[in-house]
Amino acid sequence: YILSGSMIGIGAFRMPSELVLHARQDAWMAVALGSIYPFIIVGIGSYFIRKFPDKNILVLSRECYGTILGTIFNLLFGITFI
Repeated sequence: YILSGSMIGIGAFRMPSELVLHARQDAWMAVALGSIYPFIIVGIGSYFIRKFPDKNILVLSRECYGTILGTIFNLLFGITFI
């Protein structure tokens, strides 16, 4: 947790200065919207964990999208970890 937290913290402090070089003073909007995104993902994830406590993302994907499309999405999700 300390390692990932420090990496995120360093990126959060460096990002606005990098964006100001290209976007001038409008960079704060991109940083604000980009910082809201993880909170939305955590909120959606916690909703699904409470609603389906005994199922994981792979099972839910197959149930929502069907066997074929769910398997394709699961493979694409798994490729990100390789």
